[in-house]
Amino acid sequence: MQHPISIIIPYHRTPSVTRVALHALQRFTSECEREIILVHHQQELSVEEEIMIGEFPDLKVFAIDPSLPEAEAQSACLDRAIDEAAHEHLVLIQGDTIILKWGWNEEIFSFMKEAELDAIATQASEANPCRVWYRRMGDIWQELFHKRSPDKKSSGPLQLHFLIVKKSALQKMAFRFQQQKTLTIEHFQRSDSKLNLLSMQEVTSLLWHIPQTIRLLQGEVRDQAIAHDLWEKWRTFWSDPFILEHFSPLSDSMEQAFRDIANQHAL
Repeated sequence: MQHPISIIIPYHRTPSVTRVALHALQRFTSECEREIILVHHQQELSVEEEIMIGEFPDLKVFAIDPSLPEAEAQSACLDRAIDEAAHEHLVLIQGDTIILKWGWNEEIFSFMKEAELDAIATQASEANPCRVWYRRMGDIWQELFHKRSPDKKSSGPLQLHFLIVKKSALQKMAFRFQQQKTLTIEHFQRSDSKLNLLSMQEVTSLLWHIPQTIRLLQGEVRDQAIAHDLWEKWRTFWSDPFILEHFSPLSDSMEQAFRDIANQHAL
C-alpha cells in the first residue's frame, strides 16, 4: 500500500504555470491516499485563478494574512500548510514544479522506506530535461561524484521545488520556516535525522523546474538577458513532444504568458 502524502504548494499569482503543475500531479502521481494543499497570501483571487482552482475539486485552499511582506509570505504559507497537513509524509514543491515521471511517488517512497529515511531533498537549483546536450553531459559527469548521503562536512540549504520530509522530523528539530527561514543539511545533522540528496541528474529525471520562473511570470525580472534566457527555456520546454502530448489542452494560457513576457521585454 502506498504512503499517504500531503503535497504542499505555496502560491502567488501564477495561474498559467501552476495549472500545469496541478495537472501534472494529477496525471503522474500513482494511486495513493493524497491531499494537495495550496496556500496563498492574496487579498482576492482573479477569475483565472478561480477557474484553475475549480478544475481540482479536491484541492485544499487556504489563505494567510495578505498584508505580510513578500519576503515573509512564502515561509508563512509553508508553515500554515504543514500545520494543516493530515499526513506524515510531506511533499513540498513550488507553483512552477512540474512532475514529469509516472509513479514518482511510488519510486520515492519505496526507497525512503527501504533506506529508513526522514527526508529526500536536493541542492540542485534547476531541473530541466530540455537542457542543451553539453550541460546534460556535465550533469552525468557530476553524477559520478555525487554523495547521496551527506557526510559531516556537508552543509548548505535545501531547495524547495522538491523536498520530501516527514512531519515528525520537522517537529523533532522544532523547525518553522517563519523563524529559521531556510531548511538546511545542518538541521538534519543536529537532530540526527536521516537525509538523502538527489543529484541534478536524478531530480531532472522526475520533474521540470527553472529558477526565477515565478518572478518572470509575475513581471519581477527586470534584466532583459535573464528574461530572454528564461523565456527561451520555457519555449523549448513547451515545444517538447512529450509535453505537447500530455499538456496540449493547457497550451493557450501558456502561450498568452509567453506573449506577455515577450511584449514586456521586447524579446
